[in-house]
Parts: sequence; structure tokens; C-alpha cells
Amino acid sequence: MKTYDYLCRTPRNVVRAIEEFRFSDKKNYLLRIHSSNITGKDMSETLRKLKVDFSKVATIGCSCGGVIFKGRGRSENTLVSITELDMAEATVASVRLFDGSEMRKAKDVAEELAAKLNGIDNSTLLIFFSSRWYHAASLSKALSGLGEGFTIIGGGTYSATGDEIDDPNYTICNGESSCDELVCAKISGDSFFSTTRMANGVEALGKAYPVTKTDGHVLKEIDGIPAKQWYKKLIGEKFINENEDIVHAFPLVRNTRKDVCIDIFYEIDPFTDNWLEDNLFVFDAIKEGEMIRVGCINPELSVQESRKVCDAMKEAPLESMFAYSCMTRRSILKNCSAWEMAPYMDSQCSGAFMAGELGFDGVNNKYSNCAFVSAALSENEGAKGYVKPDRLKDASSVQFDNQYLLTYFLSQANSELKSEMSDSLERLEKNLAFDAMSGLPSLSRFIFGSENNEVSSAMLVSLRNEDTIKAVTYGQSGSILVSAISICKRYFEQTATIYAHGELSFIVASEKLSAKDLLEKAEVIYYELNSVNYEECVPVWQFAAGDNSDGRLLKNLNLLRLSQTRSGERFLIYSETGAEQSVAIRELKVLEVINEALTHDRVVPFYQGIRNNTTGKIDIYESLMRVFDKDGNIYSPLEVISVANQYGLYSKLSKKMIERVFAETENVNA
Repeated sequence: MKTYDYLCRTPRNVVRAIEEFRFSDKKNYLLRIHSSNITGKDMSETLRKLKVDFSKVATIGCSCGGVIFKGRGRSENTLVSITELDMAEATVASVRLFDGSEMRKAKDVAEELAAKLNGIDNSTLLIFFSSRWYHAASLSKALSGLGEGFTIIGGGTYSATGDEIDDPNYTICNGESSCDELVCAKISGDSFFSTTRMANGVEALGKAYPVTKTDGHVLKEIDGIPAKQWYKKLIGEKFINENEDIVHAFPLVRNTRKDVCIDIFYEIDPFTDNWLEDNLFVFDAIKEGEMIRVGCINPELSVQESRKVCDAMKEAPLESMFAYSCMTRRSILKNCSAWEMAPYMDSQCSGAFMAGELGFDGVNNKYSNCAFVSAALSENEGAKGYVKPDRLKDASSVQFDNQYLLTYFLSQANSELKSEMSDSLERLEKNLAFDAMSGLPSLSRFIFGSENNEVSSAMLVSLRNEDTIKAVTYGQSGSILVSAISICKRYFEQTATIYAHGELSFIVASEKLSAKDLLEKAEVIYYELNSVNYEECVPVWQFAAGDNSDGRLLKNLNLLRLSQTRSGERFLIYSETGAEQSVAIRELKVLEVINEALTHDRVVPFYQGIRNNTTGKIDIYESLMRVFDKDGNIYSPLEVISVANQYGLYSKLSKKMIERVFAETENVNA
């Protein structure tokens, strides 16, 4: 088994990628097409142009909110993924989800699907369905009565343009696309191995309440009061008004399935654009009499579950990997596509961002919003893919991107929620406010304190030779940090608080002392730290301090740390006019531009003609790489190349440049 993935920007690129692939008559193939930039109308036309024998190439796909290519999220692209099967077989089928305006029940859909696939035993089912169909949560249960030994992966479609009204989401089955169908690819075989897992991270809070009035996916009354009033009472109307996306962080969960997230729309029905008044829209059909709770997307729990998924993928037979993540998940845990897929970057991991996921959690097949699902596929039991679990160790970035959650739990959770959910809130607050590795108050807690004027100054204590320390201690360097923290606690006693920062760094923050005061004590601490003897290494400590005057305290401290790497200074205090800091500020700006250029296709070729002096004509063109920022400004090639080389990004820029040149010149006549 082998998977070939192609990233396409236009319908013409899609046709070309597929038709230029050399399909063998001796192999079976599964072709997946996921698009976040081709409308339903254009996709229908694209499929009609394909000269592919769909009886030999099983084709399935859908519109989506973004694609996953080599373990990285990409927007405004189309993924063409061709999986070559040696002995396994792929069979595809489609099923109507609507009879006119009537929505078909999950049981009827499941029975028709199983019949069209000639059974579903001992297989992996790759399923995509129109997100206008609200019975997905019942589908896995309905299928469970029709077969055994099967796992599911997939999810709900999402409009390629984000406009569900004028450009509805669609599915693809062989040479046809549809806005009202469920499509499925069954992969099976005697030597076929599949491991599917799901990460969610939802935690049920407080007691359960009965749903007393509902209209399918529109909740009208909960516990005898209007649904929206019930929700506002628990979460807090003021906080919801100040943070419109907060409702996605506090979904609903069934009392019987506390590990399944049911996403909420609070103001407008996303498919009709009608105001919900006192109702709530939920992406699941909830019946009257069911017991529900408020849940919370817990960042730390999400990381824990992602680690379990990663461990399962690492141990599983793996030649190809499919992955699907929820659009809602990406809006709550804003960098989740980076950290949850970090172990699979630059590997054969491909898929899409969907509107709700189907997956197997190791015990049951289930449907959930805000989930990440992946499948390791192989025809070789001994095959192991490129999976790096160590990349999931640091969860601090997840906490950093959830400041409004931290703010809520630390200061604004209303008394009703606190009294009913005290145990859950205390646990969540601990997860958000304390670093799991060191037990210190978290980096998020420091940011919260600095933004709310609880911190007047801070000092970043770090190791100049951190990489060397890690190398020579083989990862057993925690004792160095423990001793340094212990010494700092003794010197600062009640005048400062110590916060987590990185694996071998921490922050000393004070409400009373100035940055100058902190550095004065740092000089004494430095000499005591140097008196500590370690068998395998000699730590080189450095101290960077700043006052909380411009609301960017953490950023300033990190700039100082970068300056220290350049200058070798042991003690630095932040000043915007400092020469080294100015260089560091510019360097970080360029680094930020490079990262954005790589993820948003802002690496652009400029073509320069090379004239033949004999004929006087331009024979060839030289392509010159230019990098733009979001405002359209071009950055100096020398500056970009210097920073890119320093941070190991030049090869990625070159690759992006080559891909863009080939895409732009593929149809140019020689």
C-alpha cells in the first residue's frame, strides 16, 4: 500500500494530477478528493472532464473547510490523494439522505449502505455526509447492528467557500457530486490492517438537566425554561456577549455520552440564517426527555487524548494515514491543527477539516463535534510510519491560545455555575492555570496576570546552552531547573511568583519590584547557581527583565532572550531603543512573515528573462523568490534568506517556491 498526495489550487490542476498518474491494471485504487476552494458547480464540471475508469478507481470525497497535506493544515486548496492497494479492495457507494424535503432516518440509510457495499464486516468505512443531515450521531449505532469488526472514519461536509446558502457543501462518489448524499468507501482484505482513533477533549460539567421541548436540532426548552435563558443562566450572559465564540468552548453533552461533544449555535441558525430567538441550534437531533449537561473543551484533556491517538498510531501497522479534524475544534483551540498533527508533519498524513467527525475511540464507533480522528492503514503488519510522539510534549501553546477560557475560570465564572460545578471548575482551572510538567503556575496564568495589572515586572531565567544541556543529559535535565527554582524562591520569598515558561526556563514576576530590582537580585542568584556542581554539564544561566508598561511583557522578555543569544549578555533589561533588541525585533518580525507566507501561500516567484545575445531573444526565465506579508509588502531577499537559514526554514521556502513555479508554468508551451 502506498498513498500519493497532491495539492491543487485550480480545477485544471485536479484533472491534470489525476490523469497524469499511472494507474496499473494489476492494482486497486482509492481516490480521495477534498476541496476547500472549488465550488459545487465547478467540481461537477471537473469530475465530468476526468478520463478515469471509475470501475477500477474507487473515488470518494467532499467539500471541506481546509485540507490536511503531509500532516499540515492548508486553506484554499484541493487535496488529491491516490492510495494504491496491493491486495486489499476499495468499494464505494452513495445513499440519498433526503426524500424530497424529508430527512431519512439513520436506520434506513445504514441498511441501504450496508446492502450496496455487500456487507461491512471486518472493514474500514470512510464516510462523508451532507452536514444538512442531522442523524449522523445515530448512524454508527445503526451500522453496529449490521456488521462486526469494522471501524469508521470521516465526517460532515463543509462549504468550500464557507457560504452554505449560495454554495452548499457537497460529496463526491466516482464521477458525480451531490449536495444531499452520504458517500462511503469500504476498504477490506485478508491482509489489510487498520487502526482508527478519536481525540475530543470535552469534559461534562455539573448536573444533568432534562430537555423539555425540542424540534430536532433546535432546542426550545430545557428544564422547563427557554433553552437560551437556561444556557445564559449557567454560562453568564455578559461573558457570552463579550466573547461570541465562547459557546463553541461550552458545548452540550448527553448524560449517557459525556465524551461526545454537541456543538451549539447561539444567535443564528447556520443553514436558514433565521434568528434563534430563545432557542439553541445543536448539531445533533436531541429528543424530549433526554438529559443533557453543559460541557467544556478542556485544552489539557485534548492534549492527553491526542497523545493517546499518537501512541496508537506509532504502534499500529502504518503505510498510509488518513486524518480528519473539526472546523469548530480549530476555532476553539486556535493552533490545534499544528500541535495535534505535529507528530505526523512531513509524513503521508492527509485528510480534511470537517463539520463534525465520525470515528472509533478504541471501543466504539461514534459521532462527535470538535474531534480529531485518524486512521493508520497498512497491508504490511510490520510496517511503521513516520510518527514522532515527542512533538506533543509541550502543551503550553494550547493553554496560551485559550486566554478567554482562562479568564472565565479565574475571574468571571458566575456564581450559579460555580455552585453547581465547583469540582469540575476547580479541576479545569488547575489544568489551565498550572503547568503539568513542573507544577508551577502556567504561562497562561502569567499572561492573565500581566494583562490584568497583577504583574508590574518580570524576569525570564533561561539557559544559554539549553540545547547542549538536553543533549548531554539525555533528557534528564529536570533537576537543573528544580534547583534553580528553589534558589530563586528563597531569594524572592513573598515579593515574587515563579511561573512556568519552557522546558528549561521560568519567569519570576512581581507586583512590587521593578525590573531593575529583579536584575539586582539576579546577579547574586547567578553566582549561587554557578556554585552548584552537576556531574554531566555546566549550565550557563541568563536573566532578562522588563517592566509591564506596554502590555507586551512576555513578548518583550522573549525578545530579550533572543538578544542575549546574539550578544552574550548575562543580564539585560528591556528597552525599545536598545540596538540588540531592535535587531531581535526585526528578526522576529521577518520570522513571523516567513511563517505566514508558508501557511498562506505568500511565497511568490518573480520571473526575470535571460536574453540570448546571439539571437536577441529571451530564451529562458529565471524565477526569483519573493515573500509578501499580509499587507502586500515585499521583504528583502537577503533578509528573508538570512532569517530562514537561521531557523531552518529555507528548505521549506524553496520547496514552496518550486511547487508554485511548476503550478504556474505547467501549461506554458515549451
